[in-house]
Amino acid sequence: MSIKHTCISTVAASLLFLGCGNKPTEQVPTTAPGSVKEPYEILKSLQYLGTKKDLKHLQVISLTDTTVAYEAACNLHKHAGDLGIVLRDQDIMDLGVTDLRTKGYFVPGVSHADWAEAKAKNKTMPWMAKVDGQKLDRLPETDTLPDGKPNPEFQEIKSKYAVAAMKAGVFRVVSGVPEALWPRLAVTETKASTQSSDIQNVSIGLKGTPVMEVAVMKNKTGSFGVYSLTLKFPPRELITMLDQGK
Repeated sequence: MSIKHTCISTVAASLLFLGCGNKPTEQVPTTAPGSVKEPYEILKSLQYLGTKKDLKHLQVISLTDTTVAYEAACNLHKHAGDLGIVLRDQDIMDLGVTDLRTKGYFVPGVSHADWAEAKAKNKTMPWMAKVDGQKLDRLPETDTLPDGKPNPEFQEIKSKYAVAAMKAGVFRVVSGVPEALWPRLAVTETKASTQSSDIQNVSIGLKGTPVMEVAVMKNKTGSFGVYSLTLKFPPRELITMLDQGK
């Protein structure tokens, strides 16, 4: 079942930042933070985006390399779709990925998890007639189709929509986090990635419980952008964590 954008009253709280020099965290920013110069600063940008829904801020935390941005986009939407996090029609338009909706990669209000659940239970849902489960939330990653035939959409999507799709993916995953949870999160650890010297992994948690893992990559400008954003729990469980006051 899809997780729609959830509105929960903001919890005003701040935790100690344990991951980098024991510096205290700030409250959720009310104005847009600047570019991310240190990996741990990504939390402030995600908090701002998650509470203010300011799409212009996605530019600040974006990757500038098209190839890397497209890799990130593929992974972000797959992760979000598998967790049941959806994009609304208005989101798709505002984020500039309407062509990807037209091509069947995004369906407003429907995720790959919805499709998989319906298929597994042999349910016929009203939206299924317009959904291609092989495409939904699965941007093409190679220039060939599973049957070996050329995929004419791969180069077009990668060249035209890499950055826009990446921004949409970041926003989509962020929207799966309850708004009231953002002020309670803290960076617990930052460490270099074994994948690349340009990538740093930032662990973010709630009172010692891991909530998300963010990989940030350094752009040529020296600032960091989001390469991957992985939630450790489905959105419903994050809501439960709030309800239980964890």
